[in-house]
Amino acid sequence: MNTTYAAQADRFTTTVSAVPDWDAPSPCEGWTVADVVEHVVTTQRDFLGQHADLGSLPSTTDPVARWRAHDAKVREVLPALVDVAYDGHFGPTTVGQTMATF
Repeated sequence: MNTTYAAQADRFTTTVSAVPDWDAPSPCEGWTVADVVEHVVTTQRDFLGQHADLGSLPSTTDPVARWRAHDAKVREVLPALVDVAYDGHFGPTTVGQTMATF
């Protein structure tokens, strides 16, 4: 497991779990808090889907449940991908390094 990913995901889970109003504006202009969570889930799944079969997420509109299901799948597949090399936007990198900075 990529411990950096795990630590960041744990912090994100704590934050997501404490959201009182999913329709509240986020620091990202024009986005709600729910939009930000969906963006994180979607972009991580798009990236990791290039390297592994992630399957589908449960059908839910609950951002906490969606994040938790996604995070569980990432933690399942990431150990096998952490050292997989690829050419990133800024040069050679690994899946683990990318996920550590997501």
